[in-house]
Amino acid sequence: MDEIAAAAEVTKLTIYRRFPAKEDLLLSVVDHEIEDLKKAVQIAEGTTGSALNRLHAVALTLFESVVSQVSVSICQMYFMKAEGSARLSERSLHWRSVLRDALVPAIRNVLEAQGDRDGETLELADVLFELIAAQGWQLALGFISRDEDTLRKSFDARWSFFARQFN
Repeated sequence: MDEIAAAAEVTKLTIYRRFPAKEDLLLSVVDHEIEDLKKAVQIAEGTTGSALNRLHAVALTLFESVVSQVSVSICQMYFMKAEGSARLSERSLHWRSVLRDALVPAIRNVLEAQGDRDGETLELADVLFELIAAQGWQLALGFISRDEDTLRKSFDARWSFFARQFN
């Protein structure tokens, strides 16, 4: 809390008045990240080009969110606190559903553009979500480093693997 107060240039008392517990502060950060993510996805959905290009833009937006320093830090705090916190576990599930659900309409549009109205939209959304989310978890657990070029190459390889489903 000392570091947060210093960065915000306020006293710890000011922070504790607004956030009675550290968990309340963390939940507020998660809520803010969810809202920012929703806005970013809306922008990505407006990408011009084919339905597959729009899906790529949404997937890249989700990936950039998942590997951001804030998201990785939230994941690390989740590992430390979530077991004892029903509210944090609930919020984490909500964040996960926002990520996954952002993929569903984009995948449905790709399938419809290919004339496949019976495609496995939810299953494909789950696969793409897991391909994207794995990077964030690996960063949070310290299994991989935060090298932007490596992260982008990893996304590109995962996207290439996934996009083959539509060729």
